[in-house]
Amino acid sequence: LWARRVLTALDAFQRETRKVASGDYSVALEYTPYEDLNSILNEFESLREKIWLKEQDLRDSEYRFRRMFEDAQIGIMHTTIEGSVLDMNQSMASILGCATPVEAVEYYSSADRLFLHPEERKSLVHQLQSDPQGKIRVKTEFVAQGSQKPISVSLYLSRVFDPQRSEFIVETFCEDISEILKAEQAILQLNQDLERKVSERTQHLEIALSDLRTAQEHLVQSEKLAALGQLIAGIAHEINTPLGAISASNENILSLLKKVLENLPWLMQVLTLEQRASFYQLYELGSREIVLISSAELRQKRKNLTIFLERHGIPPEADFIDNLADLGIEGELEKFLPLLKDPLGQDAVRMINEMLSMERSCSIINEASDKAAKVVLALKTFSHQEQSESFQSLRVQEGLETVLTLFQNKIKLGVEVVRRYDFNDPIMGYPDKLNQVWTNLISNALQAMEYKGTLEVVVRKEESFVLVEIVDSGPGIPEEIQNKIFEPFYTTKKPGEGSGLGLDISRTIVLEHKGAITFKSVPGHTVFSVRLPVVI
Repeated sequence: LWARRVLTALDAFQRETRKVASGDYSVALEYTPYEDLNSILNEFESLREKIWLKEQDLRDSEYRFRRMFEDAQIGIMHTTIEGSVLDMNQSMASILGCATPVEAVEYYSSADRLFLHPEERKSLVHQLQSDPQGKIRVKTEFVAQGSQKPISVSLYLSRVFDPQRSEFIVETFCEDISEILKAEQAILQLNQDLERKVSERTQHLEIALSDLRTAQEHLVQSEKLAALGQLIAGIAHEINTPLGAISASNENILSLLKKVLENLPWLMQVLTLEQRASFYQLYELGSREIVLISSAELRQKRKNLTIFLERHGIPPEADFIDNLADLGIEGELEKFLPLLKDPLGQDAVRMINEMLSMERSCSIINEASDKAAKVVLALKTFSHQEQSESFQSLRVQEGLETVLTLFQNKIKLGVEVVRRYDFNDPIMGYPDKLNQVWTNLISNALQAMEYKGTLEVVVRKEESFVLVEIVDSGPGIPEEIQNKIFEPFYTTKKPGEGSGLGLDISRTIVLEHKGAITFKSVPGHTVFSVRLPVVI
């Protein structure tokens, strides 16, 4: 009887063991009165539970791996050493122009069909097997389903062991780099265009400088400024004005070009395809003609931008807000949120503004060169008569902004510019002559502050006049010389820094416009006020 019970228990134990071996863990063991046999059954039960837990973990791991494989943003494909395609994820199928991985595996049954040059696969497999680590990186071209145009791809191949097949297979990670290569080509073309523009402007500058030096030497030989009289001296001053404009703009271009050439390739590499597309769209939008606005409108624009950034969880840093305001596209920012929210968003917006600043500086050099050419022509013919400039409609803000741009390289040394534009209606006048007035006043203000402090530019309406005020935080004009500063040839500057004709010429131009120029000065606060009639 004892032996029969033991045999019956062992027979049941054997059946349950087979069930576990086949993957069925629903085991029901019958315990016996025999302690030794029950001990074996307990050990088996413990072992069964451990096996079940291990297999459960394995199934979970396989599930997670499969999900990662299928959801990966980069293309993944498995092939045999001989080239048969085993499987791939959705990203890989999309790169190859297929709707699903199943469709792609059926179409590309052999990996040779992937390559623009089918024999290349065998060469890559040979390199892979020869590599000590069994891993290689390569850039090549694939052929997409239904397309005659090759796809540029970056591949990372590794030789891995497949336990299910009991053999080594090739695991391939694939990234479509067609857009990256296009971006690199676009960057190369952009750099070449910028270098060409700088080269052209430099040639124009060299010609203009040569003519200006010749003209200035001619003035010196003609009894210098005093012998030629105040009018010729004024022309000499007009020579220095475009010369300063050309030099300042050229320095600005060279400074920004270095930054752009250093940072633009890196930025294009780290931005995603969508972010690069947004970058180019922002650049094109920012290239539109600048619309000048009042200081009140600018403050409101900054406030709106701050609210917009905070609403979307973007830190409203002052420089970022200023750069966005300069682009003048606040009404179109919603579609650029993915780029703006990215940590690289501020770098991208700053880069766009630097590139746009270079374009504007090139235009300024062109304009200044034309103005210098007019002066040189007058000097060469020893004629005091300027080429006629028409009395035309103009906006004061545009002239002020042009001059501020010319002095940007000096301003950035440590000057804070505060713009208070509360009037932007057109008036009648001579744009070039008024620009000379703004150049003289702003240049004097910057030099008085030694390029450190606050420069305030105010435009507002006062009765029937437009009032322009240039305010600086310099040491002020000593009271004992205030009645002399408009006298011809009077200057407190060092030799070579000024002729003493700037304010006299400015007053002459303002009077020609039937306006008035005055000033008030105390230590730390000097204001030059120019009143021009809105209608003459």
